[in-house]
Amino acid sequence: MRTLLSLTLGFAACSTQLGDASNREAARKASPSELSLPRTHSGGYEITRDGKPVGHERYTVTSSATRWVAEGEITLSWPLDQIQTYRFEYDVANRRPSRLEVTLALLGETQRVVASCDGRSLSGEVTGIVDPVPFDVAYGPGTMIDFGSPLFSALAFALLAEHLEGSAPMPVRSIVVPVPFLQPAVLLQELRFAGREGELRKLAVGPDGRKPAAFWVRPDGIPVKVKTWADEGGAPFVYELEP
Repeated sequence: MRTLLSLTLGFAACSTQLGDASNREAARKASPSELSLPRTHSGGYEITRDGKPVGHERYTVTSSATRWVAEGEITLSWPLDQIQTYRFEYDVANRRPSRLEVTLALLGETQRVVASCDGRSLSGEVTGIVDPVPFDVAYGPGTMIDFGSPLFSALAFALLAEHLEGSAPMPVRSIVVPVPFLQPAVLLQELRFAGREGELRKLAVGPDGRKPAAFWVRPDGIPVKVKTWADEGGAPFVYELEP
């Protein structure tokens, strides 16, 4: 399993140019100031499995007219004790990710990936347990950046969720940053609207052939609850936003 989440979730930071032609045209005409992104705030998620605590996440979102940043730390006790930290920067004016940093501390070793995006590719280097490994993965408008935190989905959901209601499932191309090796790879996934519970939108995300993850999403794109399953089966993992 790549992480608790990233095999079945499209945790994402993406362009508004996903979707059908009319959605892409509306996105193209919208100015950066019109993008409704999650505002500056801090919060956390409790992570449980079968009712038992297995981890915790703390995060901070910083939002401005030019840049959107999510950074945080995830502490997990499953399958082994580990600490994951991340920082993701999104260029609001150019509608693309600009920089990504992820660090994993596991079994006394540290693995780290640092990447940047120029609109054509996501490129960088993985360092840590083995010799540095450079990478260069093709990027295009609408590509999702996938890592195991609900914050990576918040930006995409804020930009896209309203366009999903009443529409067909939306295929998306993801660049996944998998634990423990952190070597980015491409994964094709599907994003689907699954109904409402009050003001919350219910969304399903996942690749073909795997049980999709379920999201309960606020109007600003922040998931208040996420449910996802490990490849080996068993009870789902549940992320719940702290009050």
